[in-house]
Amino acid sequence: MGGRRVVSHDGTRIRTDVYDTLAAAGLLLRDTSTGLEQGQAVSLTKAGRVALREAQQTASHAETATDDTPTERPA
Repeated sequence: MGGRRVVSHDGTRIRTDVYDTLAAAGLLLRDTSTGLEQGQAVSLTKAGRVALREAQQTASHAETATDDTPTERPA
């Protein structure tokens, strides 16, 4: 998958379309004291952290609900 990515201070790579969606929803803060070329610190707002936590929980529940791993039955 090509394309530009935003890289956080801990090395997490975020696709620019995801970044743009989060920013448009007001879920990100940018430190604009440095230019994009030098790298800007990016962090989630409180609402962004809540949204992320909820999304992770939803994904976890969905994964558990669709887990079709066969289970062994005692003989």
